[in-house]
Amino acid sequence: MRHLVLTAVLLAALPLATLHADTGSGLVLSSPAAAGQQDTAGHEQFARELEAGLNAGETALFNRAFDQERFLARVLNGLPESRELEQVRDGMRQGLSQVGEAVLQRMSDDYAFKYLRARERNGNLALLYRVDLGDEGLNYMELETLEQGGELRIVDWYDHASAQTYSEAVRQALLVALPLDRGALERVFGINKADDKTVSQFLELARLQRERRFDEWLAGYEKLTPKVRDSRIMVLLRVFNANSSGDEQAYREALAAAAQQFGDRPEMALLLVDHYLYNGEWARAHEALDNLNRYTGGDAAIDGMRANIYLLAEDDAKALTWAQRAIDGDADYEEPYWTRLQANVNQGRFEAAVTDLEVLEQRFAYEFDVEQLASLDGYQAFGRSAAFREWARGQ
Repeated sequence: MRHLVLTAVLLAALPLATLHADTGSGLVLSSPAAAGQQDTAGHEQFARELEAGLNAGETALFNRAFDQERFLARVLNGLPESRELEQVRDGMRQGLSQVGEAVLQRMSDDYAFKYLRARERNGNLALLYRVDLGDEGLNYMELETLEQGGELRIVDWYDHASAQTYSEAVRQALLVALPLDRGALERVFGINKADDKTVSQFLELARLQRERRFDEWLAGYEKLTPKVRDSRIMVLLRVFNANSSGDEQAYREALAAAAQQFGDRPEMALLLVDHYLYNGEWARAHEALDNLNRYTGGDAAIDGMRANIYLLAEDDAKALTWAQRAIDGDADYEEPYWTRLQANVNQGRFEAAVTDLEVLEQRFAYEFDVEQLASLDGYQAFGRSAAFREWARGQ
């Protein structure tokens, strides 16, 4: 039974690989040039092999490279030694043997990893990935690695949506399910102990999350005691599960609660962009992307998000500029092509809009219903244009 509990803890913590803890110590920034002073050839090959494997649903390389002992040392650091702690350590070794499967289990159906660059973290070389979650959004995952015996080992990873490492996330979840240190539990949740009811609720939420039953998770969240429900870890879990549920109102409410608690923290930029967009706070949204650029070193997807902000703010000229910048930065990233299409239609640049449709067909294998496209709100004039009619004849 103990190992089942630990498995639930590990799975529950995975979205915390987008969750927050001690943000002051979680992110150690350095320029890509600093990492570039090291011999990164082996890291680059490893990073791209890992990208290909994860995108194919294969986890063998991730599991083989994951350094369980160093990771566990971070998770359990400072907890009082006891027989129960040793049991916890043994149980977590079993759960972590398939950590790659647990990572992919939390991805949306149309996820995609893309390796961006290597840079320094905690004296080790970290591999930065963009994680495209399709309709569920975008994230950045940074794998901290070290070399041992001529092989690369994954020590931990950092999630930019919530400014937290996976080790810190697992540690927080562990303190709820198996309260080994009451002082630590008090610091995390503001409670003296996790009673049987709290532990039972937590494990039930872990199960619902693992099974992607997000509406039920949100209902269960409301039944938690106020101190646990309003804790940092649970506030952010609420955001991620509300987003995955597809319930826009629940997502907006969860974001508002997170903004109230974390709005002054620049490292929470990626999490809060949607909150600013819902509220039409364009300047704050741009500021959030400035912070995200600073933390990640920049990416075409961030330029694409900026293009979308300008599109929503009805500044089509700047939307086009930033969409093109995103495309120039990564021609295989799909989102900015849609932004460019919409901005071109808005500006009456119909020949350019047709070119965008052709790119979406050829590069991303889209097939369009001509009549439906021409009847979309805002597309009627485009549908009547000579450029559109000529394109439609070839469909």
